[in-house]
Amino acid sequence: MAKIEYRLSKRPQQDGTFEIMLRFHHGNLMNLRTGTRIYVQPEFFEYFIDREKCEQNGIRVPAKAETATAKEAETKYITFDRGKIVIRNRVDTPDVVYHREQERKLESLTNCLIDTFKHIESDKKAIKGLSKEWLEEQVDRFHNPQKYVKIKPEDLLPKTLLEAIANYIEQAPTRIQEGNKHNAGKPISARTIIQHKNTQKRVIEYLATCERSDIPLNELGKEFYDDFINFLNSQGYAKNTIGKRIKDIKAMINILPTASRVNCEFVEKGKCSQLSEDIDNVALSEDELKLLAEYPFTGHLAVVRDEFLLLCWTGCRYSDLGKLTKGNIIDLTNGKAFSIRQQKTGADVVIPIMPEIEGILAKYDYQLRKPIANQVFNRFLKDMAKKAGLTDIVKIKRTEGGKEITHELEKWEVVSAHTARRSFATNMYKRKFPTLMIMNITGHTTEVSFLKYIKVSKKENADLMLELVKAWSANQQKGEVEK
Repeated sequence: MAKIEYRLSKRPQQDGTFEIMLRFHHGNLMNLRTGTRIYVQPEFFEYFIDREKCEQNGIRVPAKAETATAKEAETKYITFDRGKIVIRNRVDTPDVVYHREQERKLESLTNCLIDTFKHIESDKKAIKGLSKEWLEEQVDRFHNPQKYVKIKPEDLLPKTLLEAIANYIEQAPTRIQEGNKHNAGKPISARTIIQHKNTQKRVIEYLATCERSDIPLNELGKEFYDDFINFLNSQGYAKNTIGKRIKDIKAMINILPTASRVNCEFVEKGKCSQLSEDIDNVALSEDELKLLAEYPFTGHLAVVRDEFLLLCWTGCRYSDLGKLTKGNIIDLTNGKAFSIRQQKTGADVVIPIMPEIEGILAKYDYQLRKPIANQVFNRFLKDMAKKAGLTDIVKIKRTEGGKEITHELEKWEVVSAHTARRSFATNMYKRKFPTLMIMNITGHTTEVSFLKYIKVSKKENADLMLELVKAWSANQQKGEVEK
């Protein structure tokens, strides 16, 4: 029969306690030793008295005496090198309470070891195969049972909205994008991760208004969709911003295995649609760009003006401004061009160097300064546009807080770095360059997304068509004459 014996370690801990050491043996088949990770003060541990040897040596042992203190073992009784926790004080002092708990732990550990051993008790080969490592593992299982609980993979998957969002954000830095032609195979950008965290904040704010800590995925449906949009509307968010939050949440849930979202109405096809609207952004005409080019700016506004004009005549995003350098210029049959890879999409584009910017590039010896922060650039840009007199009133319609609102603003108030990209697309379109030719320069992959950049009024569109009609009529008349 297996036996378990305990003794105190000879090495004290920093707090003066000693670890109780364990010996687990079974005849000559097994003899294992390890620590129990249970610590006691030496005065609460006593050793079993060896009555037989005491009697042989004429030492009288009281009938009820079973154990002796370490001091008694040294000076009075003959004891075995094994013992147990003994609590003699009946008053519940902190020490007594602590050692009662350790006593319960030791008893539970003993029972666990005996119960585990029972499964192999009749198998001598298995008993001989037991090692110190096995015994250490049993002690660890006793103290840390959660480490040894077998968790099914599906139990680790997010089951609530916030869990899904946190899981998506946690994996974002190492997730590789799929699907998109230019971004496929590339990691998620830091800017996109910030957008995900903004979505997380909005959801937490929404849940606070509902007095809920979270929502199970199988409860996400039209009711949540309506409530969440109403909440964002109440906060004054624009329709496109709300649409981005909805799109984000759908992506965070759709990345989960089908089994985790099979009952989630929110991501079902045709339900809880994403929101978006075309915004009345502005573009600057060639006359307005000429006005900026000729205005006598000085200092930092002159530099901002030059950088803005470079963007207006190349169609670049602000994030690619720093790539308009001499090192990225190539020679073509009819002139020179910038050959760059766009930062946002990764698309390779070749941008002809227009006559309008040759002087600006030469002014800086084809080496622009390191771009300043986009927000700072936009602030200086508005100062510059205002000073140059871009004060025409423009009407900007957008949905805010669930209501369509028209803002009447002076043009300088709505000018930003991205106005340059729209201005390039619009002015090249007005020059009647083929749409696909312009798209190859801007990097747009679909005509639908490109046409959103064309800011031509209905009157301008009609006038352009009349111009083409005249040209067509002239060609027709020329053909008739030649016949």
